[in-house]
Amino acid sequence: MKEKQRKYSHLLPLVTEARIYRDRNDWWEMEITTSEPLDENLRYIFVPGTNTGCFIGTDPTESVIDCFMHSGLLRNERGYGGREFHLRMKDGTERTIRGPWSGRPGVWMQYGAPDCMQVSYNLQDGDFHQITLSVEFLRAIINKFNLNFVISVIAKETTSTEAISLRVAMGDPAK
Repeated sequence: MKEKQRKYSHLLPLVTEARIYRDRNDWWEMEITTSEPLDENLRYIFVPGTNTGCFIGTDPTESVIDCFMHSGLLRNERGYGGREFHLRMKDGTERTIRGPWSGRPGVWMQYGAPDCMQVSYNLQDGDFHQITLSVEFLRAIINKFNLNFVISVIAKETTSTEAISLRVAMGDPAK
């Protein structure tokens, strides 16, 4: 366990608050507050797919994850209102994509992203974001703040025999 904790030990002190609550749809949600941004050092790889591809961005410890669904071609795919995104690739190059789609962590994991889930993310200066964190890092946050909560990664087969959709669930251990 100590080896895994060292992997993101520089990030954990930046998380100053964490809480778990039920949203208006009765889903469990996690909200964290940090003293500094966690998502400034992401580097991306492109993973091609059948109909589209996925740009998977991670920090060096694979604790912070971001992804964009995009073909990888120069065309505008009309997501995000056609906005351009400039991505720093792991090989050191920069790539511009136009109009990607955000997708969701369950889809990203099919393309090879680490087991992850989105959380509400507040900087202490009041900025609010969504951020996607690895399940491993989320468990460390839960332990740091002694939250009585568990995160489980659930594998669920889709209609295709080849694809497995991973879903992350949070639950009250008392239930």
